[in-house]
Amino acid sequence: MYWYHMYLNMARRHMMDGAKSVYDSNLIAFVPQMIMLCFVAWKLRHNIAHACCIQTILFVAFNKVCTVQYFVWFLPLLPFIVAPFFEDSKGKSLQSRAGTETARLQSMTSPGRVMGMFLFWFSSIVVWMLTAVELEFNGKYWWKEVWLASLYFFICQIALAIWLGRIAVVLQRVQTADVVDKKIL
Repeated sequence: MYWYHMYLNMARRHMMDGAKSVYDSNLIAFVPQMIMLCFVAWKLRHNIAHACCIQTILFVAFNKVCTVQYFVWFLPLLPFIVAPFFEDSKGKSLQSRAGTETARLQSMTSPGRVMGMFLFWFSSIVVWMLTAVELEFNGKYWWKEVWLASLYFFICQIALAIWLGRIAVVLQRVQTADVVDKKIL
């Protein structure tokens, strides 16, 4: 998201014989990233796997540059996120647990929502790749198109992080309720 602004500033700095501007956009780009990463670390502090996955997604979204390799960085962490939906440590499926949180969790992870989120996220990769190929390999002057594709990719990454974050928070509540129920019994 920030790369286009930084690209335009490089030309301005060159024209000003390397003079520094009042603010450094490279440094300012890290502020929202740091805030988001700290917030997620605090919010999901009880579930390290979810926190790592969502922090990776947010790191890629807020990063100053974007390359194809970033699209798959969080994929190895996804099995840790989906595992609780199949079986917990005692072999009891998560869907058999009672409560409003479980119903909310099931609604958030319905096949339609999962497929919709996947298609939304995947479409952003396709759009970004198509525009980046035109710029990098075909030599077309598509800077604004790649920047717009980057904004779309950013929005999709944030939406994915929010969706997974909400699932993680509800899952933490369900697991915490299980621990409390076991202590009462």
